[in-house]
Amino acid sequence: MAFFTNEFLTDRREEWLKSIIGVGIKADGKWYEGKIEKKAIENGCVIVDATFPDIEDMDANIQATRLIDKKGKQCAYQEKNFKKTHQQNLWVRTSIPIQEE
Repeated sequence: MAFFTNEFLTDRREEWLKSIIGVGIKADGKWYEGKIEKKAIENGCVIVDATFPDIEDMDANIQATRLIDKKGKQCAYQEKNFKKTHQQNLWVRTSIPIQEE
């Protein structure tokens, strides 16, 4: 039996979604700001899709992603480990589940 109501959790997801205003990617040890293309709630998760125009034309080792809240604080961080070539664009989806089990 769930403790929180679906309505309460839906409201909390909306609050989280509104509070995320920035996204970043760490490439070769340097942070780059991304462009948020979409923010949504899907299947109980807060979804943030972003592109990174500043690194489109470079080869890079991608090391981490992060989300920034409206207070300018890092609110989510995830390590990554993959290579991107100058021929590839970069699109990142961050999915944060806000669910009661």
